[in-house]
Amino acid sequence: MSKQTRALISIRYAFFGHVIGGEACASYSGGNALTTATTTVRVVRAWGGSMWISSLRVELAQIIVEGEALIPRVQQCKIVLAPVRRVPPELLCEIFQLAVSREAKAPWRLGHVCRSWREAALGCRPLWSLLKVSHGFDFPPVPRAMLALETQILRTGNGLLDIDFQWGLGVQDALQNGCWDLFLPLSHRWRTLRIHCHYSMYAKALLQRLKVVKNHLPQLERVEFLVSVTWSADPDMHEHWDIFSTAPRLREICLTDRLLSNPSLTLVVPPQVTRYRGVLSDARQLDILQGSPELVECSLGVRPGDSFMGQGDRMAHSPLLRRLHMKRCEILAHVIAPALLDLVVYKATPSLSRFLLRSSCQLTSLVITDGDYFADNLTPAVELCSGLERLVLAISPSTNSTILGSNLSSLFNALCVSTSTHICPTLTTFTFGWPVRPGGGTQLKLPWTESLFRMLHSRCITKSNTGNTDNRQPFRSVRLFNAYYGDGMWQDGDTVGALPPGMHEGILQLEDEGMDIKYLTAAEGRALMDGLAW
Repeated sequence: MSKQTRALISIRYAFFGHVIGGEACASYSGGNALTTATTTVRVVRAWGGSMWISSLRVELAQIIVEGEALIPRVQQCKIVLAPVRRVPPELLCEIFQLAVSREAKAPWRLGHVCRSWREAALGCRPLWSLLKVSHGFDFPPVPRAMLALETQILRTGNGLLDIDFQWGLGVQDALQNGCWDLFLPLSHRWRTLRIHCHYSMYAKALLQRLKVVKNHLPQLERVEFLVSVTWSADPDMHEHWDIFSTAPRLREICLTDRLLSNPSLTLVVPPQVTRYRGVLSDARQLDILQGSPELVECSLGVRPGDSFMGQGDRMAHSPLLRRLHMKRCEILAHVIAPALLDLVVYKATPSLSRFLLRSSCQLTSLVITDGDYFADNLTPAVELCSGLERLVLAISPSTNSTILGSNLSSLFNALCVSTSTHICPTLTTFTFGWPVRPGGGTQLKLPWTESLFRMLHSRCITKSNTGNTDNRQPFRSVRLFNAYYGDGMWQDGDTVGALPPGMHEGILQLEDEGMDIKYLTAAEGRALMDGLAW
């Protein structure tokens, strides 16, 4: 008898003797031991299989019971989710477009999304219209980036495209060339074109390449071309870069940042443009205002080192202009804007009063920052703004604080509400900032401080003056701030001068009377002034 047979017999005696009986056990002592052992193994397997099937039936019965118990809950879920499942894909696409930001990062990466929503998102052409290429170490390798752009373009179908291209040292030449090889043949589908070049040499090379799209931009609505470093002015620049003048739907051109801090290139502007932002020479600024009769918003800055060049009797008439942001107030002497509502000026001069009188516009917002004009009396200019609702004044350092304080006191006294007459009866928002020289210490003293708080008290509705029946409007918002001022620029510094005498107590008293008044830090004041630009 082999060892294998003896092992099987031992297993049988130990575990299965009570199943197959003693007679079967005795048969193993004969000559047919191997055959009997095989039969025993089959019996054991059959018995084990029957036991396994029995246990499966028990578990299956338990699952059936649990499933029947979940049927009501499943039905309730179906009732709740059924309307969502029946939402048309077109409506889902509309919802997706309203839910995402226009400045969101592209392309979209769809994570834990149900299949129907994923299919709707992948088939929604407007969601993939933003083709963004930026520089940086986290940008994917060139082959993968090109494949991603090609896939995204395919998903847009025949829809409009928004190109956002940042050209710098971090973008490889192969990627630059490959991207524009994809973009240029699709110029008839461009809706917006945003290019940010970090060096002027990149800008010139790209402008040369963009010449091929002239007369092939039927859908272009907005152009933004920014150069981060100083742009070397070319006397023939307006002739060289006549690229977008034939775009029939172009409405917005932005050639510098919101703060007008970077010089911009010169483009030929089509007459239908409604919004323009750029840094140009004085004559070129008047060309923009005069040659764009549909202009509604305009921000114009001057190049560093450019001095004002008189324009003689030249006048630029802009009949539809609503918002104007000027770095050089002298240009206003040659501008007529009867529909103007918002005006932001730097280095204001007496030209402001003549402009307001000549244009007969009804300003609702006037912002004067870094105001050298405070050396003159600002009261006549403010008196011409009878419908003014917001007034922002930010003073630059002056060599004659006595004259400056006197003019400010005169302005604040004129703004006081009296029983006879007062200017700006609808003024509800007032912001006032004064400078602090390096080393601390305020420059302006008590005369303007007293008149300032006298004016604020007169325009604060309190328990003592609620019975007045004149048409004055109380101040809804008052913001006061000082800023560390150095090298002709507003600086964000931790060192700020102390409040002038009596100002802290005056602020607390107005707060107790219910006025929304706040003293801002230097950083908050800078952020507030930067936010006034558009």
